Amino acid sequence: MRRLRLATSVAELGPLRPLWETLQSAASATVFQSYIWNLAAARHFGDRERPFVVALETDAGAAIVPAAVVTRGAATIMGEMLFDYRDVLAAGDRGLISEALAEIGKAGYDLYLPAIRDGGRLDSAHGDLEAWVGASLLRGSDLGPDAFLAKHFKARKQMRRLRAAGADFARYHGDSSALVRWVYARKAEQFACASVDIFSDPLRQRCMVDIARASGSHCDVFTIEFGSATVAALLTFRDKGVRRFYTIWHDVRWDEFSPGIVLLLHACHESLGEGLDVDFLTGEQPHKTRFATGRVQLYRLRAAAARLASATAALPLAA
Repeated sequence: MRRLRLATSVAELGPLRPLWETLQSAASATVFQSYIWNLAAARHFGDRERPFVVALETDAGAAIVPAAVVTRGAATIMGEMLFDYRDVLAAGDRGLISEALAEIGKAGYDLYLPAIRDGGRLDSAHGDLEAWVGASLLRGSDLGPDAFLAKHFKARKQMRRLRAAGADFARYHGDSSALVRWVYARKAEQFACASVDIFSDPLRQRCMVDIARASGSHCDVFTIEFGSATVAALLTFRDKGVRRFYTIWHDVRWDEFSPGIVLLLHACHESLGEGLDVDFLTGEQPHKTRFATGRVQLYRLRAAAARLASATAALPLAA
């Protein structure tokens, strides 16, 4: 049995969902390879990144390449600027990954993949790979919740100051859409006109509101509140024993209390207490590394269309 399918629209993604959700359960896949994240990206960014998803199934396994066309002659993995880790989904024969990638090359597209996580499905066998940045991690096997708190005296002191001033620590799920929308509106204000400004784009804001809503109880929004005022918020996603810290914001008028750092401390402690590791995602900024116990390397991959196409002979499309 050999079945090859191409999905070039949102509507064509639906029939791939059963296979997609089976493959995303693999250990190497992250939330960024999940069907709901990629469906949201296709819905919101189809004009910028037209879906070109390749799904290949054989008796030896299966592979999905969630690709998208960004310009004439160029493709990437879906996610626009919102997905920290890019990868394919696969099970069984690893050669199927090359066969699926070949369909992108045969269509005439060079492939560029930012932020491939060490240990993922793609490596130097599939293109030119270069080391990029790291992602900071806090592992429960390295530090328990009590030892973690004891290690961070200054942040713990600020937490006590906030509590003494009347702060409450709360948690909401991703279906609290009004809160998530409010957080991204604040992020847009925070980085307006900055050199790196992701969330001033209304499409990205709406996409993240939809992803959070679809994630439901797998999305946790931690906050610090004074009465009706929210002074810090952290959007996270639970993913196979890991809590991924995705977006943090704090009100600069409360800087003397370090609410952003205190909220990170609180969410890290809560995560460790729940048996979850913490992934601070792309970049090794000081506010991440101060709480981390390790890192994972991220890479970038480039492959010319001719190189991809030469991996395997043409395969007939399934009806």
